[in-house]
Amino acid sequence: MRLLITQLGAVLDSRIVLPPEDAEQNLCADKRYTGDPAKKIIEAPGYIPHVKERGEEIKAKKEIPGYRARR
Repeated sequence: MRLLITQLGAVLDSRIVLPPEDAEQNLCADKRYTGDPAKKIIEAPGYIPHVKERGEEIKAKKEIPGYRARR
């Protein structure tokens, strides 16, 4: 698990096109990136984390007509 978190930081640090300073940046991820270490890495460059727990998307697909996964 630690390796994935390390790679997450490397990917976020290697952005080629930087967003405008006033733009909100959202990052959607799955359960693999839950926990404080991953959250800190996601928030460090200014992203707003949206991490789905296992089963949330399946539940939403059943309850919300036309729902589509957003990752």
